Amino acid sequence: MKRENPIPEWLQWVLLLLALVTFGLMVWHLWFDRTASAGTAAAIGFGLLLFRILPDLESFQILGLQAKLRERIAEADELLNQLRQITAAQSRVAMLTLAYSNRMGGMSNSEKNQTYEALLQRLREVGLEKGEIALIVEPVLRMISRDLLAVFTSALSEVVGRYGKLYQNRGQELERELSDVSPGERQKQLESIFARQRGYKTTPLSEVFSKGLDYKSIAEVGRELMDNYRLSDEDRDVLNEVLREVAEISAKVWSRQTVDADTLSFIAEFSGRTTTSFNKYFPEGINGPTWKIE
Repeated sequence: MKRENPIPEWLQWVLLLLALVTFGLMVWHLWFDRTASAGTAAAIGFGLLLFRILPDLESFQILGLQAKLRERIAEADELLNQLRQITAAQSRVAMLTLAYSNRMGGMSNSEKNQTYEALLQRLREVGLEKGEIALIVEPVLRMISRDLLAVFTSALSEVVGRYGKLYQNRGQELERELSDVSPGERQKQLESIFARQRGYKTTPLSEVFSKGLDYKSIAEVGRELMDNYRLSDEDRDVLNEVLREVAEISAKVWSRQTVDADTLSFIAEFSGRTTTSFNKYFPEGINGPTWKIE
C-alpha cells in the first residue's frame, strides 16, 4: 500500500520550484566562473529536492552510504500491527465490561455513552477494519438490543398475567355458580377455564433471555413470543406498536454502531419493575378476551 506523503501538496510544489531556482542559480554562477557560489546553490538545491522526495523513498544513497528505509518501514509496520492487536484485545475486554456495567448501579448513562464513543474512536484511529470493529463492539450492541427487547417482554408479561388472572377469577366465580351441579359436570366445566388459564404462564418470557438469540432481529423474536398467547386484536395492536418502537431503535444501534444517550435513557426508563412499560403503553388497562369465558 502506498504511503501518504506527510508534506502538504502545496509545500511539495514550493520545494520543487525553489530547488529548480537554486539549480538555475548554480548554472548562472558557473557561467561566470563563480564556483564557490555555484557549489552553495547546488547544495541548497539538492537539499530542497531531497527534502521534497525523501518521504517517498524506501532507500537512498548519499556518497556511497546505503540508508535502508525499507527495513525501517517494515519494522514500523510490524509495531503498528502489534499495537492494533493489543488495542483490539484490550478493547474487547473493555467492551465486555461496558456491556455488563450499570446493571446494578455504577456508570451513569452519559459516562457509559462517552466511554463507548471514546473506545470506538480509538479503534478507528489505530486502523482496524470495519469487520474487526464490529466484532469488538458486538457485546455492547447485543446487550442494548436485549434491554430493548426486555421493554417489550415486560409489557407482554403484564398483559399475559392479567389475562391469566381474568380466567382465574372467572374459574372461581364459576365454581361458586356450579355448587349445585354434580361433581363430574362441575369439574368438566372448570377444567375448560383452568386449561385456558394455564396457557397464560409467563415462564417462556423469562426463559427467552437464557437462549442464544440473534438480538439483531428482536422484532422476529417478539412476534414469536406473542404467537404463544391468545390475545384480543386491540391488545395485540398495542403490543405490536411497542415491538415496532424498540425494534427500530435496535436496528439503528446496529446500523450505526452507536449507543447514544437517548437510547440509554429510554432503556433506563423501563428498567426495574415490569409494570413501568405496561403503564405507559396500556394507561387504561388491557381490553381483555373478546371471546366467551364460559
